[in-house]
Amino acid sequence: MENPNNIISCDFNQYPAWKNFLVLWAPVYGLPVYVAAVYLLRVHSENQSHYVLASQSIAVLLNYIELADMSSFFFPQYVIPVLGVQVDGILRDVYPRAAVYLIIGMTTHHVINSTTLFTAHCRLMLLSKSLTIQNDSIVRFVKLSNKFAYVGYILLVAAVFGMLIGFKLDTEENQKDWKREYYEEYKAEFVWCPKWYALKSTSWEFIVMMIASMTATVFFACIFVVCSLATIIVVQSARDTMSYKTVKYHIQVTVLFLCSCVIQALFVVLPVTHIVLCVYFDSFKIYTKDYIYYSLLTQAHQGTAFTLFYVLSHSKIRKVFRRWLRPPRINSDRVFQLSNTK
Repeated sequence: MENPNNIISCDFNQYPAWKNFLVLWAPVYGLPVYVAAVYLLRVHSENQSHYVLASQSIAVLLNYIELADMSSFFFPQYVIPVLGVQVDGILRDVYPRAAVYLIIGMTTHHVINSTTLFTAHCRLMLLSKSLTIQNDSIVRFVKLSNKFAYVGYILLVAAVFGMLIGFKLDTEENQKDWKREYYEEYKAEFVWCPKWYALKSTSWEFIVMMIASMTATVFFACIFVVCSLATIIVVQSARDTMSYKTVKYHIQVTVLFLCSCVIQALFVVLPVTHIVLCVYFDSFKIYTKDYIYYSLLTQAHQGTAFTLFYVLSHSKIRKVFRRWLRPPRINSDRVFQLSNTK
């Protein structure tokens, strides 16, 4: 590959040691959150079906894998406004091609979306089959939600194949042409770094990969919300056949699961939006130096935020917190007896 200045290596990582520690050691200090989630799923979730527990357990495992990929293994380094990335994780000298880690991270995220959608879909179908629904419009809404869920699975599978097209970006010919274009446009010598991976937003492979990913993500969010709302409607329609505690439990579980997914979505959308704005709009580039790191850290911890919210909102943990925060009870009869003996 053309290298006019004979650049051998580049170090884009200018972060202080404590910032590098937060990223590279994220799977270590984040592990207790995932262990707690697995423990609660295996020991204190007896009211859930086996299918729901299995899908949630898989989602927790995949979230941890994605955390390790985006932090310790990958730790991507961007140089805005050039669209490219370099590996700076612990595998930077093992396999420095960034395409692999990008595709692994994006594919894992879509598989997580699939398991999340299956959890909401499975809970909806189990409840709709176990409860007697008198309203025909609600029955039709449930059937429509069921069909939408299967469409969502197909789109998510198609998105994974769309991610695999990204390997076509990782060719010597493409890298040579794109680096030359960036060098001529930005006069940036670092583009010739052997480990720096150039991306071209106008290449058909990149466009297909982005369209597949964004389309699947948007449809997943819509279908997931539809399944969650359908679950709440089904429970409300059959509340006369269930106890108040049972109705409250099902609605609470659905709402909390919906909130946890919203939190994870924010941890994904905000950093990606920030990077895109920095690449395509000059007015955002002045904020890049300080905030690009926090965008990367936020994106890496999307699964941790999802899992932590699940742990903190679990009924078992809430009972523990209430027990700790409850003021000590004073036995008035005992106090009265002691006062009479004096």
